[in-house]
Amino acid sequence: MLKIIIWILAFLLFVGVAIFVIPNIESTVTLYYYMGTIETNLVFLLVTAIFIGAILGILFNLTWVWHLRSNNRQLRNLHKQALKEIENLLNYSK
Repeated sequence: MLKIIIWILAFLLFVGVAIFVIPNIESTVTLYYYMGTIETNLVFLLVTAIFIGAILGILFNLTWVWHLRSNNRQLRNLHKQALKEIENLLNYSK
């Protein structure tokens, strides 16, 4: 069921992009930046901006995941130490 929903969402995304791209395929925009200007296609500019945003989002998400894994590793080590201490305390009382 989840795969069907994903396919439907992917299809709707494709249709939405096609609806935007087809009328704007000939549109050119002038991009002014500090060192000069560049004239480029509107669709190319938007796809590039979305791609760069997705890459940055993935990179920031990876740093967050790395931090969580590090915390998880530390907590596992603390848990192992606590279990060993409990086992030592139980063996000491015998």
